[in-house]
Amino acid sequence: MARPTSTDERAERMREQRRAEIIGVAKRLFASRGYHATSVSDIIDAAGIARGTFYLYFASKHNIFDSVLGQALHDLRACIEPVDLEPGATPPAGQLRDNIQRILRYVTGEPDLVALVLNPMSSDKEIIERIAAFEREAKALIETALHHGIELGLARECDVTVVTAAIYGALRGAIEHLVRQEGVPDLVHVTNELLAYTARGVVVAGLWPEPAK
Repeated sequence: MARPTSTDERAERMREQRRAEIIGVAKRLFASRGYHATSVSDIIDAAGIARGTFYLYFASKHNIFDSVLGQALHDLRACIEPVDLEPGATPPAGQLRDNIQRILRYVTGEPDLVALVLNPMSSDKEIIERIAAFEREAKALIETALHHGIELGLARECDVTVVTAAIYGALRGAIEHLVRQEGVPDLVHVTNELLAYTARGVVVAGLWPEPAK
């Protein structure tokens, strides 16, 4: 097979850039207007493209909505790096802190995505299910990381399903808190509070007895 030329690579980069730009426009419109109030024509006009260009990349409005959520999941996965226990690696707590900060930095830089997921402005069962599927995928990322932590001896044995739901809820709440704040969010402070909450909860050590098994 012939190796792609620099011209081919440049054309592919341009296609990916154009696709990402259209997704960005759609995400903004879906977040501000709602899914149903946004038409393909609205996306085309806001993106400044021809109708044929839109359909070159996306089959339908549902398809671009799925692409918005799919790109977000791809970006979230890229924020999470496996814990490295090799000699000389950053201590696990530091690596976990870095992962959380990358996630928070990403989502606070994506207010349209946060608005779309937290408040989709749609009663359409299909759209609600697509948002629910996105949340299930996000929880699956946490569950996988938790299982990995248990295997490495970095996390205690627990009911992974329950703890995953609790961690997801804490992250979701922290994200809502951050995106509603004015000014530049203090991601370091919020990350440290999340880590402290995850590791120690809110109870003073030794004050409460161990829960019954």
